[in-house]
Amino acid sequence: MKNSILYILLLAIAWSACNKGADDRVFPEPADERLNSKMADYQSLLTAAPNGWKMTVIPADTSQPYIFYLWMKFSAQNRVTSNMDTLPAQESSYRLKAMMQPELIFDTYSYLHRLSDATPSPGISGAVRGKGLMADFEYEIRYVSPDSIVLYGKYNKSYARLIKAAPGDSAGFTRNLFRQNNYLSGAYTSSGNRKLYTGALKDSILGSTANLSGIKQIMPVYPGTYAVDYADLGGSGWKYLITFDPVTKAITSVKPDNIFAGGILAGSFQVLRVSYDDAKKQLYLKTIYVNTAGSGRITEETLTKN
Repeated sequence: MKNSILYILLLAIAWSACNKGADDRVFPEPADERLNSKMADYQSLLTAAPNGWKMTVIPADTSQPYIFYLWMKFSAQNRVTSNMDTLPAQESSYRLKAMMQPELIFDTYSYLHRLSDATPSPGISGAVRGKGLMADFEYEIRYVSPDSIVLYGKYNKSYARLIKAAPGDSAGFTRNLFRQNNYLSGAYTSSGNRKLYTGALKDSILGSTANLSGIKQIMPVYPGTYAVDYADLGGSGWKYLITFDPVTKAITSVKPDNIFAGGILAGSFQVLRVSYDDAKKQLYLKTIYVNTAGSGRITEETLTKN
């Protein structure tokens, strides 16, 4: 019995030694060295961009329909210069930290702090006392390529992305993009109706009408595209996705989002009429779809910016 136990212990020791050797062959450097090397690579990437970085920040507070844009230039001395909108250039500090996930931390007060400040400074549109806009200044590094870094907020779970800037992308870049890509953002008064037909529309049997009224938020989901609740079904997650050209001041397309599209007959959604009046800050939408039971629905809605 003692010989059997001794034999098993010797096998376990031999197996452990073999696997240690295998690990050493796969990773010739200790874990700490590998991690430090990776963080050094990240720092080199940040500081090597000759024109800095364009940063897009989407705060976690989705009731505030804005995307923010910053320009940043990182130095090897852990300093970063930032521009946002029409505000002057600002210098602060940053550091890279190896945690469960590599992190980029802006560790002295900056424009990112203003977007997450619970006692917000004047001039930050929509910031709410007690929570700010729920942006972040400590980010986990989720994805890295030679010209792009995807960041995820550690505390408020906001989203951010850094893209290598081109010459001239600085204060003008942040100001123009904020204006262009938030052009429709804001609160709107809604009025209109949704006509509910029984059976196919060609039979023209009107079952009932749902009147539309109230306040809705038009929110950017990514540059150039906005989301707004569809008719009276926003509580079910149904939304229009509106693509808007800020140069021509025109709506170029209206589509259902994935939840909306998944709740109707595939391919049945159509836009009957859409318009935008820039002087009145008013959108008009008339659409049609067929539900999964084969009944038609026509919606007319006017949205006027408050």
